[in-house]
Amino acid sequence: MPSSGSYDFTVNRDEIINLSNEMAGVKGIGRVLSAEDIDRSALLLNLIVKQWQGRADFQPGIKIFTRKRAYLFPQLNTDQYTLGSTGDHATASYNSSTLSAAEASGQTVLSITATTGMVNGDYIGIILDDDTIHWTTIVSFVASTSVTITTQLPSTAASGNTVYWYTTKIMLPLSMISVRRMDTSSNEVTLSTMSLGFYEESILNKATDGTPSLYLYERGVTTGTLMFDFEVEDTTEIYRLTFLRPVEDFDAATDTPDYPQEWFRPLVGQLSIDVATANGRPVTQEMKDYRDGALAIAGNLDPDNGEEVFFQAET
Repeated sequence: MPSSGSYDFTVNRDEIINLSNEMAGVKGIGRVLSAEDIDRSALLLNLIVKQWQGRADFQPGIKIFTRKRAYLFPQLNTDQYTLGSTGDHATASYNSSTLSAAEASGQTVLSITATTGMVNGDYIGIILDDDTIHWTTIVSFVASTSVTITTQLPSTAASGNTVYWYTTKIMLPLSMISVRRMDTSSNEVTLSTMSLGFYEESILNKATDGTPSLYLYERGVTTGTLMFDFEVEDTTEIYRLTFLRPVEDFDAATDTPDYPQEWFRPLVGQLSIDVATANGRPVTQEMKDYRDGALAIAGNLDPDNGEEVFFQAET
């Protein structure tokens, strides 16, 4: 008989919940879980995926993260940047062009060389003649002719000055893997990490302008802070970030896991244990063996790779 030829098997939130409740003895085969049982199980499932995204191993070799790459636009005389959906200007992708005419202070309609990828409401940044970047949003545009911005230019911008635009800021990085400084020719220089002690005790004047060579990242609850050893003095350079992002939530019944297929069984196994515990039912050795065996297999996805195991690389 021919094989299926498909590779896209997945499960959704409620399928994981139903199977886990059956394994825990809470749901009989053919019976239907109550709305309360589903809500409780969904809460437990989200607790599991959020705890598993942490950097500390709960089993050797398992790193439950996804890699993400982004671009941070620096601001003149600034050494600290807030990262997250409400943070400073960092995005997974962007477009750029140049002004096609000199623009005076107070202008809101700007002549521009290209508008590829522009969307009304996008963030837009214009490098001014004083080397700062004026950030605002796009009101409207005429293809490859002009763009109307929300907030007027605070000072002049010469013809040929760079203009950036993008749609969405990055999510909160869980931890930073690398930071690279990229010049206008796309040449990159890797920054080294520095410890909190070095940043606080060895950089005695944090208002010194220069070219950053060191960075420190601190994760907060909803945003994180990226710190450099110098305040940025060249806004034509962009900082490329590679970081580990959070795992997506299970919000709806049909949401599928933000995990590779190898991790479906560990999710079912752990949830069955948590459901049993929450309902006062015994956690059997068979349930623990199921969970532990599934975790051991999933955590050994690439045994020949000495580096950390990540779910997937994103761009």
